[in-house]
Amino acid sequence: MLLSRARLHETASVQALAPMLLPANPSDRRMAAHRLVWSLMTDGVDRTRDFLWREEKPGAFLILGPRPATTDGSLFTVEYKDWAPSLRKEDLLGFTLRANATVSVRHPGQRGKRHDVVMHALTGEGEGTRAERRPLTVVGAGAAWLEAQGTRHGFLLKSNLLTRIIHDG
Repeated sequence: MLLSRARLHETASVQALAPMLLPANPSDRRMAAHRLVWSLMTDGVDRTRDFLWREEKPGAFLILGPRPATTDGSLFTVEYKDWAPSLRKEDLLGFTLRANATVSVRHPGQRGKRHDVVMHALTGEGEGTRAERRPLTVVGAGAAWLEAQGTRHGFLLKSNLLTRIIHDG
């Protein structure tokens, strides 16, 4: 695996484009960042996603994948290095996660449809308004989803270390 760091150039011409490339609105910016990272990691129209990424700060991305991020050099500076951690059973890892946690819900005669886990959990009955229930539902549904991911993929969460789950609604 390779870990790439891509940063928007700080030249005047690129910085003039920065508000369009990384809009101030958080939702628009996430979508724009997603497209920018894809532009660095795609090598053809049929490429499927085989990488993970996160935005370190506006215009700076870390990308983990089987190949380095590539660019023509006009917008980004890219550095990369091999990434091969030596993990052992019982190692304790800390991490920050942003995920689109979903659950598949089947309806009669149809394939399962994806639903946001928090919104799905809020459709049930409970005391208080949805707005009042939301903070606890985010933590409960998010933690349950992450624990299920661990069961499927071979990791275990230390519940006393699970301090917060952030859900961008």
